[in-house]
Amino acid sequence: GIYFIAVQISLAINFITGAFASAYSPWLMEKLSKPDSLQNIKVVQGHYLYYIALLIIAVIMHLSSPWLFLVVGEDFRSASSLVIYLALGQAFTGMYLTLSIYILYSNKTTYLSLLTIVSGIFNVILMYVFIDHNGLIGAAQAFMISMMLRFFAAWYLANKFQPMPWIKPLKS
Repeated sequence: GIYFIAVQISLAINFITGAFASAYSPWLMEKLSKPDSLQNIKVVQGHYLYYIALLIIAVIMHLSSPWLFLVVGEDFRSASSLVIYLALGQAFTGMYLTLSIYILYSNKTTYLSLLTIVSGIFNVILMYVFIDHNGLIGAAQAFMISMMLRFFAAWYLANKFQPMPWIKPLKS
């Protein structure tokens, strides 16, 4: 029950990122169909702003979680300590969703399936290890790490299949 309460709080990020990805996908597909180096830099800058915003939302969710947990019973207030890991995991999931569009556009959907399966298996293995060492927090940490690694793997694949100027916006 404790873990479930923390998951419910962190799912707010999931709702935001799911809605954003649904709206963003057609727009990005259109931009990818008309390659333009200046436009690509702006698209990448938009990704970075979105990623920063998601991380900020996750931190705000964590900082506000003690107040959110005032409405639950005393037995469930310890779930507040899980929120940062779960919220960051949801943020990385949202970042992953934007990168998956590039892989979809490149018709390499098999890689998305493999990435999902591998990250799921990795999550189960990490949970087994982390729960043994860190208890319930370990489950949340395993989720965050698995989603972060899935995000970075998707970033690698997205750039491999549909190269974008990911470094250039950082230099300007």
